[in-house]
Amino acid sequence: MPKRRTKDFDLPPRCERRYKSGRISYRPPTGGRINLDLPPNPTVGQIWAEYDRITKTDRPHSLKNLFKVFAESEDYKKYSERTVQDHQSYMTQLDKVFANADMSAARPEHILRWRNKKAQTAKSQANKQLSFLRIVLQYAVSIGLLKLNPAKEVAKLGDTRKEKLRKKEKHYKQERVATVDKIAALYKISPPMLQIYLELRFCLGVRQGDLLRCRWADVHNDYITFVESKTTKWFDKQVTDRVRNALERSRRIEPLGDYVIRDRKGQNYKVNSKERFGTFESWFNTYRNKLPEHLQFTNRSLRNAAITEAQSNELFNAQDFSQHASASMVKHYDTSIPKSPSH
Repeated sequence: MPKRRTKDFDLPPRCERRYKSGRISYRPPTGGRINLDLPPNPTVGQIWAEYDRITKTDRPHSLKNLFKVFAESEDYKKYSERTVQDHQSYMTQLDKVFANADMSAARPEHILRWRNKKAQTAKSQANKQLSFLRIVLQYAVSIGLLKLNPAKEVAKLGDTRKEKLRKKEKHYKQERVATVDKIAALYKISPPMLQIYLELRFCLGVRQGDLLRCRWADVHNDYITFVESKTTKWFDKQVTDRVRNALERSRRIEPLGDYVIRDRKGQNYKVNSKERFGTFESWFNTYRNKLPEHLQFTNRSLRNAAITEAQSNELFNAQDFSQHASASMVKHYDTSIPKSPSH
């Protein structure tokens, strides 16, 4: 927007007078021009009231309204609770940038400018929010609210060579990645319920949310039934002697409750609730942070350690153990450096 004229200083931000027509217009951050619906010779109060109506209410083409329409659609019902929670978080961040701006006037260069600025502080979040923006705007195009999807023309940011090297270094050095030795170190200083969590997470190799949702009704003599939250796939996990001992320890902890892993009140840790999930993470991190820096690892990487151990075990297939759809997905957990012959 050009430099503001002296005669327009009484107007709200991003507003200007068009002296030939006598209209007052507003220029959204995404571009374009919106004429304020005002009577002849409006007062300052009338101008600001109209400005507030345009910028603070949900306009049909605003991102907030487009997301609201998308969230009420049949297409949105396919997403899991965790994904919906992430989408709401992305929308909160995007609302700070685009607010009630007219997305029908947005162009790829506006999205690109936002992506580059966001990537300066959070590159992965910039890519995730860009994907979310594409989905919402594409749905708006499909139902006729928008003619074009400006986010479709903007590519995600890839890793630089330096970032790729750093990721590979972390991958092979296993920085903050769980190993058998690191888990054993945390196990020694953990309370009983956290010890049971570590034992079952490693022995079963399931995702954190699937284990925290596991009920006693799902536990049978020789197997435990899991419903994978990510894929809605059902599978049974064998109950070995090691798993059975961990389950017996859990049964002896009062109050019993309906869930295998539970808090002091006998209630489950809900992954999709920020408060309850945050409590579990802080509980885990409290004991993890007591370890020396070289022994610390993330909660998420426990599954990595379980699958890595399964790859070295010749008695069963690592893909069956992890329940991944393809063998190539299992190779991602291989942290051994490839050996190449020489002359």
